[in-house]
Amino acid sequence: MVPLGKLVMATLFLFAMLPGPANADPKEQFNKGVELAEQGDFSGAVSVFVGVMDKLPSAERGRAHKALGFCYRKLGRLPEAWHHLTSYMAAGNKSDETAARWLSEVSSELSATHKLVQFKCAESDAWFSAGGEGRYPCPGSWWFKPGKYEVEAGAGSKSVMVSVEVKGSSGESGPVVLVEFPPELPLGSGGKGPLVDQKPSGNAWPWVTVGTGAGMMVVGGILHLVGYDRNESLRDKYSNPVTYPDGVLAQELFDDAYSNEVKPLITSTYVLYGVGGATVVAGLVWMLLDDPAEQSASAFQLVPMFGPGEAGAQIQVGF
Repeated sequence: MVPLGKLVMATLFLFAMLPGPANADPKEQFNKGVELAEQGDFSGAVSVFVGVMDKLPSAERGRAHKALGFCYRKLGRLPEAWHHLTSYMAAGNKSDETAARWLSEVSSELSATHKLVQFKCAESDAWFSAGGEGRYPCPGSWWFKPGKYEVEAGAGSKSVMVSVEVKGSSGESGPVVLVEFPPELPLGSGGKGPLVDQKPSGNAWPWVTVGTGAGMMVVGGILHLVGYDRNESLRDKYSNPVTYPDGVLAQELFDDAYSNEVKPLITSTYVLYGVGGATVVAGLVWMLLDDPAEQSASAFQLVPMFGPGEAGAQIQVGF
């Protein structure tokens, strides 16, 4: 007979040699997430996609962003869906008309109830905590409903809690949150960061503001190109007399397709142009008015604003 001790050790050895979920191939894990999504288990699919994101080759992470955008949209978690769809489109996937349409629809829904808040961090490898996944790269943006929030931000071994107050009606651009990290502040210490709209010293933030606005306008340009290409495709399709000999019917079909597939993209384009343009203007005006020697004697506050058919910035200067 085999001694019991040896039998137990052999069993444990064989068990340890079996492949577990931690050792599963990332692509197989991703495919498992796709299967869960196809079965309607969007929460389970999100858990798989989030867990496998950093394990996938960088060239394939875009698929995970798109899949997460789809699942979060199905779950009604629109800020998370917007984040991942924006990341996917910005990674060189502007020709994906389906993802562009999802992003346009999500942006339209969010703008009716939320405001887009921009987080600015001067330090490298900075992050802020929002949504259900934990940390997101800073600089970055997040959608909040009007109200007061405490958001954690960090960089390296430092972290701060930042007070975020979102005012005004939905649909307008939200505030810019400027995050500064005191020296030697240990991670998790819960130190207080600066409040929204507090002006930091130096002239780095105006450049960050201009860069963020320019980035938003680039995304708007991507959606504009997608909308233009889709419009041309529809026009070529319905202007073919062989396929659509009835010109009146062809025009009706074109108008319906334009309203459903092109107009949402164009609307989102103008929203991003308006917010991005106002943010660029805000940064440029900030540069002109920024004078470190006078910071103790005056206060400057500039908030980009936009609405239907208009964009601009609200400037407040105190002495």
